[in-house]
Amino acid sequence: MLDALPVSADLVDGDEHAYRYDAGRNDFHRPAWRVCGPARTLVDPYHHRAPSTQVQGGFGLYLDMYINPPNSSWCFRELNGSRLNRFFANLCAATHVADACVWFIGRTAQLDCVGAFQPRLSGHMG
Repeated sequence: MLDALPVSADLVDGDEHAYRYDAGRNDFHRPAWRVCGPARTLVDPYHHRAPSTQVQGGFGLYLDMYINPPNSSWCFRELNGSRLNRFFANLCAATHVADACVWFIGRTAQLDCVGAFQPRLSGHMG
């Protein structure tokens, strides 16, 4: 990809494993370091400048982790009495470490206009 990437373009290495990352374990720091460090050794020496200037790291936050039932394997536990606190801690950690972006994905939830999580109604495509 770096062979064909224009100098004016950037690549975002999006880490989908981040859906389960937890700020309390410093999970966001390790993959950001891998993009900047060891992964660079896999790049042809001709392109060594590109990873440091054109390849950036980003993370996805899976919204369902904050609203799924507690017995789900895709569920974060509360932080200081609230899963919203856990979401905020993870969002802060992800945005602190990401070079480019943090994105949100959800399959069973949507954000309302004030930012509170609410379950999506069955059959509603929102």
